[in-house]
Amino acid sequence: MKFRKLLVILGVTGGISLLPVSGYAQKIAFDKSDKIFQAGVGIGYGGIYGSSTIPPISGTFDMGYSKNLSLGGFVAYASSEDTRDYLGNEYGWEYTYIGLGARGAYHYGLFNSEQIDTYAGLALGYNMVSVSTIGSEFNDSASGSFLLYGGFVGLRYFFNPNMGVYTELGYGGLGNATVGLSFKF
Repeated sequence: MKFRKLLVILGVTGGISLLPVSGYAQKIAFDKSDKIFQAGVGIGYGGIYGSSTIPPISGTFDMGYSKNLSLGGFVAYASSEDTRDYLGNEYGWEYTYIGLGARGAYHYGLFNSEQIDTYAGLALGYNMVSVSTIGSEFNDSASGSFLLYGGFVGLRYFFNPNMGVYTELGYGGLGNATVGLSFKF
C-alpha cells in the first residue's frame, strides 16, 4: 500500500515537473539567491497510531542552487495516543515522531507571476519513533527509527517580497498536506 502511494506521488511530481517551462512562463517567484524558511502544520500521516495529540508541525529551509533548483532540509514533530478501556481502566500507548532530512525541489513558473512560486520535489530522511505506556502499572517504553522518503508539490504566495503563505501536498516531512508561513531572505 505504501509503495503504491509513493508511486502515485512520484508520478504526479514527475508529471508536473515535466511541464514545458521554456516559453511557458517568463516570471518566476524563485531565484538562485533565495533562502526560504517555512513553518507549517500538517494534516494526515499514515504512520500515526491512534488519535493525534499534536499534529505534524514542521520547519523547512530551501536555498537556491541554480535558476530553478533548490536544496535544503526539514525537521518535523508529531505525537499521538492510542488508548483502550478495559474493565473501567484506561491503558494505552503514547507515540512521538521526529523526522529529519534533506529535500530538493524544482521551481517552475506555472502562473507566470513574481508572487507565486510553484515547485515539485523529493525528500529523504530519517524518522525516529518512541512509544511509552499509559495507565499501566508497568512503565514501559521503546524506540525505533526508519527511512523517511517521499515526493511533494507545493505552492507559495508571497504577499510581500519577504513573507508569504504556502501549501504542500505529498509526503515531504510527516504530513500528507502542510500549510504555513514562508519567509524569504
